[in-house]
Amino acid sequence: KYDITINQGATFGITVTIKQKNGLPLDLTGYTGRGQIRETLESPVVVTDIEVDITNPRKNGQILLKVSADQTKKLDFLYGVYDVKLTTPRNEILCVGEGKVIVDREVTK
Repeated sequence: KYDITINQGATFGITVTIKQKNGLPLDLTGYTGRGQIRETLESPVVVTDIEVDITNPRKNGQILLKVSADQTKKLDFLYGVYDVKLTTPRNEILCVGEGKVIVDREVTK
């Protein structure tokens, strides 16, 4: 679990390295990713999607998680939840990140 803080109304981005159990980067060749933010775990409504870019070279195991400024404006709560999932070339789903979203409310509008 890893909690993230997002500034409302600003672009959010963070690079994460996905590692194997032995500590080496996971080769993400052929993988795709997706992520979502919701107000609560039980909420049927996705507040916004998290863009998941797998960076090159893919063998380095790095993903860039991004949410645009327009999307972060929609975060009108103080705490929410997120997760990020990768789909392997064999169509297996891996959860590579999850936790709380802490929203720093926007002052300058």
